[in-house]
Amino acid sequence: YASEAEAIAAARRYPSLVLPYMNTPSNIVGCYGTLVGLLGVQGAREVCVKNPAVLGNNPSSLAGCTAKEVRDTADLREFVDTQLPFGLRAWTRAAVALVVVGIGAALLAPAPSSVADTRF
Repeated sequence: YASEAEAIAAARRYPSLVLPYMNTPSNIVGCYGTLVGLLGVQGAREVCVKNPAVLGNNPSSLAGCTAKEVRDTADLREFVDTQLPFGLRAWTRAAVALVVVGIGAALLAPAPSSVADTRF
């Protein structure tokens, strides 16, 4: 962050970033390095201001994203966090959580059997 005040604001917005049981300094450094590689120093700073939570990702997973995906996600996160009225923001977060849970359930569900049961 460009200033200590920006870093404190990011930590207040997403406290999980600085909680040792939720994130690690090496993870933050790794994510920031990945962002710099994708977007340059200025682009990485802009994304971190818009979406501080990006620093809580897995750096190797983040490296699999495109610069456009990272920027678009930061823009969306900033919009949801700063522009939506509180009630709508809560519903949006709930909807996103439900989608994530649905995807997780689909990934964990056993694969359908490829052999048809022909018994009646």
